[in-house]
Amino acid sequence: MKKIGVLFLLMPTLVMGITKPAETKLLVDGVERQFISSASGEEKVDSLTINTVKIGDPAPPIVVRKWIKGNPVSSFKPGTVYLVEFWATWCVACQAAMPHLSHLAQKYQGKVEVLSFNVWEKGKGDILGRVEAFVKRAGDRMDYTVAMDTEDESMSRNWLDATGVRGIPEIFVIDQQGKLAWQGHPDYVDDVLDAVVNKTYDEENSVRIEELRKQKVALYDSLNHEMMDAKKAHDYKSALASINQMLPLFPSDQNDLENKKYELLCRVDSMAGRAYGEERLKQLSSKDQIYMGNYICYVITADSLYKPDYELALKCASEAARKLGADNPDVLRLYAVSYAKMGDSEKSDAYKDKYLRLTK
Repeated sequence: MKKIGVLFLLMPTLVMGITKPAETKLLVDGVERQFISSASGEEKVDSLTINTVKIGDPAPPIVVRKWIKGNPVSSFKPGTVYLVEFWATWCVACQAAMPHLSHLAQKYQGKVEVLSFNVWEKGKGDILGRVEAFVKRAGDRMDYTVAMDTEDESMSRNWLDATGVRGIPEIFVIDQQGKLAWQGHPDYVDDVLDAVVNKTYDEENSVRIEELRKQKVALYDSLNHEMMDAKKAHDYKSALASINQMLPLFPSDQNDLENKKYELLCRVDSMAGRAYGEERLKQLSSKDQIYMGNYICYVITADSLYKPDYELALKCASEAARKLGADNPDVLRLYAVSYAKMGDSEKSDAYKDKYLRLTK
């Protein structure tokens, strides 16, 4: 029978009382997308064949409810390249892409502007306030300009509906002439963006980049199967070798892969694993520190040869509390689950009670 503390971690959305829109996670061309449905079960967009805006057309207008972070942008300035991305607070795949978008914003500073638009938020109460709080908590993970769609969903209609998009995250590259050069998942944008910035993104180059993308997807899938087979056979060194080859392929998977690398290192050499975990913890944002702690508590399973390092999970909570505060719900929940895993029900219950009082 599972302990209450474990269930407490598994259902944070239910416990926190946040109503999330109906959604489906699917792998599309090798990457995770999340699709939103209405309460009646109908898809957000009726058809994939709307396509009133196509590659090469002028970019649709920018109309927002509020600019939440960064400088407002009313139009696309000639000579500047723009990344226009769409996300939602409930979208796990969107959150995974955020550090990579921040990296691109820093790498191409002065040449590329990253604009991120929140869409498809549902629920009751102060939705704008909830989105603003999310962006504030994200901190440097969202180191770019962020805005929220209008209440009548102008950005969603003019960009996503008009290009037949039903899943997020979705990113658009706008070239120096203000035209739509490319659209797709953030994992696939790097080579395209580099070519657009250097004004070498022509038909021949786009074909070459697409072929490289397909090769990377095939390699990733092959390595992932090798990793899972090796792990199942308890050949952790071989699984680790596969992870190391997968890490540079798709940036939005890096956080999850590094957590898996930490687990495999621990199973090969507990001291090396702890050292890697400690060093990684210093480099993570507070949100990713929470994620790492939850990974240790929930994803990593104990067996006769290995017990997860729940003390490191507690350290994840302590480090995250430095920025988020000791009363942050995610911090409290991680403390509660970590202590439950360690068998300290008294401390676990104390943190759980505090969490529940704050989130009523």
